[in-house]
Order: sequence, then structure tokens, then C-alpha cells
Amino acid sequence: MLDNSGTDLECFEALPDTFKADGPTAKVIRTRMAQHLKTIQVVKYLRFTSVPPSVVERDFSKSTRMMYNYETRSLILKLVDGAHEVMKATMQMALSLALYNMGL
Repeated sequence: MLDNSGTDLECFEALPDTFKADGPTAKVIRTRMAQHLKTIQVVKYLRFTSVPPSVVERDFSKSTRMMYNYETRSLILKLVDGAHEVMKATMQMALSLALYNMGL
């Protein structure tokens, strides 16, 4: 999700384990993502500053949720572990099957 509000940074300042770094290139961001994916419990937030809009236009991962503020050039990535993604897919399949069985 791309966001143009000014409150996103304050929200993530309150999280004690949010990683913060400059992220001027996609390579830097991908490297940091790989490092933190190894230590993730369920959810991990990575916050990058000085990120140009051109870097944000790339997709980093299907399991990554992205928030970007154009004014501050801040990027916040939400990383989730594999178990979270498996549960998400299982829930989607169960919901689809239930809707199909109801004729919806």
C-alpha cells in the first residue's frame, strides 16, 4: 500500500523491535530483508529512510507488505514468516470451499 499520510512513522516509532536503516537502493533493502527473515518470529517491521520512489515501484516479495510515504521518503516493510503465509492460504482455501458449497 502506498500512503501519503504523515502519521505512519509515528506508529512504527512505538514498536521496540522495528529495524531502522537508510535504504537508497533496492539491493540494500533486499539484503536487510534477507537478514531479518532468518530471525523472524511471526511479524517483523523494517523501516528505511531516504528511499527514492523508483525503488518502491519494485515488488520485493509476496509475503511482504509495504507502506511508503512520498513526503518523507520512508518505506516500512512488514515481513511475515512462512507459517503465517501457510495459514493465510489455508484460510483462503477454506473460505473459497465454503462459498462454493453454499452456491455463492
